[in-house]
Amino acid sequence: MKHNTILNLLYAPFVFLAVMLFSFVSNAASASKTINLWQGYNTVEFTVTFEDEYETHTVKVTSPDGQVAEKDSTGFDSCIVKMNDCPAGDYKVEISADGTDAIKANVETSCYGPVVVTDGTSLYEISSKISGLRYYFVDGDLYVIWDEEIVNSLNLKVTNPENMQVIEDTTVKGGNFSVDIPDYVDEIEVYAVASSEAKIDGAGERRTIRPVRSINANVTFPEEEITNRNDLNFDLSCASPVTIYVYDNGSQIYTNSYESGDYTVNVMLSGVNNTISVYVEDENLNAVTYSYYVVKDVVAPTLTLSERLDGTETTAETIDVIGYVTGGADKLLLNSIEIEFDSVTGRFAETVPLTIGTNSVSICAVDDAGNESTIISVITRTEPKTTSKYIKYLKYAGILLVIAVIVFAIVKKSKSLKNNTPVPAPEPEPEQPKKKKKKKVK
Repeated sequence: MKHNTILNLLYAPFVFLAVMLFSFVSNAASASKTINLWQGYNTVEFTVTFEDEYETHTVKVTSPDGQVAEKDSTGFDSCIVKMNDCPAGDYKVEISADGTDAIKANVETSCYGPVVVTDGTSLYEISSKISGLRYYFVDGDLYVIWDEEIVNSLNLKVTNPENMQVIEDTTVKGGNFSVDIPDYVDEIEVYAVASSEAKIDGAGERRTIRPVRSINANVTFPEEEITNRNDLNFDLSCASPVTIYVYDNGSQIYTNSYESGDYTVNVMLSGVNNTISVYVEDENLNAVTYSYYVVKDVVAPTLTLSERLDGTETTAETIDVIGYVTGGADKLLLNSIEIEFDSVTGRFAETVPLTIGTNSVSICAVDDAGNESTIISVITRTEPKTTSKYIKYLKYAGILLVIAVIVFAIVKKSKSLKNNTPVPAPEPEPEQPKKKKKKKVK
């Protein structure tokens, strides 16, 4: 199959000096081009096509191992130089012509002698006709690459051999192309041919391939879809060597190769909203992609108390904790116990019991990402001041005495009113006669 490489040899100062030199001596021009063959072939034909016909032109090809093939042509617009037993490497194509001060030509290579490398299902190197042609699969879809410097345009046809459904039939350039393969298709037939030989019977290469939809590797992401970290850890497990490429919102942020084993991979997050794609590629270029979406939130909720509590001293047995939480809080904890708050206004109100001495009251707001805002208040409860127990007892005794006097007076008055008779004055007791003292007889 022929590979088109434009050989524009109007190179800046070098050609100008060469033209001047040769025009002075023999009015000739020359130039060279290096063509790389990525692997060896039995036979390679180098076809040089000129834009204009010259009276005499010469094409000389030198192989990497020193072989030289040369051919002169007069009056024709093309020339073919053939080499056998061609090793892989750089081939130098030198062109000279009379009657011109510059050379413009196309160089095409035809490679013969099929060389196919395959592991059975996953990698196909088809080089008998197309340089660098390779098929591989990404998430079950077919990817085709080839050497665009040698093959400028490729005709590609993909069919389902089970029912002869045509999945793709197109002409492509650029050295790579992808084809979406439906999930229900278990096998595809691929026909590739250089566009320059599409009308030649027997040209091109035909392959039947089973799509590769999985490889011996797996990626596991965290369950959380929101984080307060600037980085991300995910797990990679592979049974054979792989290379991974990590993209964040379409930009590559990490790549590395791993032998078989289990790994934890750490990458940095580039923004707030992050679409992570991990492209895991095996040694045969087959790949599977894993996707994960995570939001980076490093802003904690806003927590305020209606009244400052820290440093408060009180004799009360309880204290009210009232305040507001905003900024996307997911839960609110009072002394590590979750409490309710108004989902609209963010208001909360709780009563906390106090013990004699120092009391620590902690209120903590937590959002989905794990960001926290905490207010800790230290409150001191003291006993109420009391008087001496003796004074207290005297006070109680005085109160009881007053009550007793009042009760006695009330009872006495009640009895007097009931009898409604004056109380007679007490009669005087009769006066007792005085006894005469006896005189002592001397």
